[in-house]
Amino acid sequence: MQLLNVGYSPIEKDLRRLRKRFKSLEDDLGNYFVIHKNSMLEFGVLSCTVHIDENYIICKDRIAIKNPKTPPSSGCRLWFIIEKRSGRYIPCLLYAANEESDFKKSVCFKIVSEVISSLIK
Repeated sequence: MQLLNVGYSPIEKDLRRLRKRFKSLEDDLGNYFVIHKNSMLEFGVLSCTVHIDENYIICKDRIAIKNPKTPPSSGCRLWFIIEKRSGRYIPCLLYAANEESDFKKSVCFKIVSEVISSLIK
């Protein structure tokens, strides 16, 4: 499946909040998009998949940061969806690893569901 990055407007608020701490965040997100795109082309699946239904693939991935150098375990968490029919890659939620306790799985799924609902309208 060919993926199409639709941009970062769904996570713009998260980006503004995290940009101060992670200077290279947007470049790092672009690099992860390329990694996910290549994985889908080569293997047809992503290792970060959390849920699959008939229309969407929901994923959560750990993001390493180049500046300041931060490993994935201490970097950011990105929740994104892939629309199966169109291949659109849509980021839904972005937060720092140390904020993970504020983002329980149920909260994350609620935010992802809201993004999906806004796509349907």
